[in-house]
Amino acid sequence: VRDGRGRAAESLLEVRDALGVQLSDNLSAAYLVLLLEGTEDETILRPVLKQLSPLLGSAFDNMVLTIDHLAGATNLGYKARLYKTLLCNVHAYVDDDAEGRHAIEAAERSGSLLVSEYNVTSQKGMSDAEIEDLLDPAIYTDVIKQVFGVELQGRTFRNNKRKWSDRVRDCFRADGKVWNDKLESRVKKAVAEAAASAGKNGLKPSGLVSVQALVRQLEAKLEKVQQSR
Repeated sequence: VRDGRGRAAESLLEVRDALGVQLSDNLSAAYLVLLLEGTEDETILRPVLKQLSPLLGSAFDNMVLTIDHLAGATNLGYKARLYKTLLCNVHAYVDDDAEGRHAIEAAERSGSLLVSEYNVTSQKGMSDAEIEDLLDPAIYTDVIKQVFGVELQGRTFRNNKRKWSDRVRDCFRADGKVWNDKLESRVKKAVAEAAASAGKNGLKPSGLVSVQALVRQLEAKLEKVQQSR
């Protein structure tokens, strides 16, 4: 409603302006929130996204684009609804595994998420894939050996029909380690830190393809924001 007359808003920016919502209010005032499953995903992706796209890099720096963690894909629908009530655009990037696919299907059924608002970490030839499957093992195998005393090699690890965490679990067990949630978290953190140091060079060619698809989706949303200003 402007000047006593009501009309349909043509952009999210108009709604924000009418309500007096400013970008600097808080993080929830970001125009676009990228929803990732966990903190390790952000550690891996943030530097890569900034390297691949000056537009995304600027959006991060200016808090036009921010990242939030789902603490598990099952929270996808809830987080998407939450940010939409705060007049934020959302985009999700989740693992292409049973949990991730189920979360997307549930969010779509509830109307919380549109097909245009997500990407998954799909990899050719793999029925299940997670974010670590996008990475070149060369960037982290030495770290795993030095820190945990486990060598990621042989048929068990190279069997890319299975997702990364399952293959790594079997390698640790084969080397006599007790695999549990705490150890898995430590291993993923070490891998994420190695990936952050490597940046886009730490991605496999197929992993780069997946992230570039995400970049295109995010850029398209941010370009709409620029056009509406």
